[in-house]
Amino acid sequence: MNRVRLLALAVWAAATAFAGYTYDYSGLLNPYSASQWTGNGSYSASTGMFTSSASNGGSLILNAAVPSTPNDYEVRTTLTRASSGGTYITYLGATSNALAASGNTGTWYAVEIAFNFFGKGMHRHHKFPEEPLRNRD
Repeated sequence: MNRVRLLALAVWAAATAFAGYTYDYSGLLNPYSASQWTGNGSYSASTGMFTSSASNGGSLILNAAVPSTPNDYEVRTTLTRASSGGTYITYLGATSNALAASGNTGTWYAVEIAFNFFGKGMHRHHKFPEEPLRNRD
């Protein structure tokens, strides 16, 4: 009988461990609702999309508080580049006026990703030799 209980407990523990993760706020930009966000700088936001082409950029900060553990959370960002180059910032623990631009407003932690492409076919980071390498005998 003890073995059956132990086996049942092990199966329950495994099922709980692999139950899957659920986000508190999944799909926040799908559909986009302006009342959920505070926008800063110059930007454009719509369902599934946020863009800013201004030199000082723009930010979109969620108004809702993170439930239960406000200092521990996961953020997922999906980048779709429509043109070459650009700097992409994901704000973490940000105040509603956070904007990383000239004058920097608010407070935040940030993850920044920058793409530097100069034109079609010009984005190689490795220079290959002019002539193929040959065996030396």
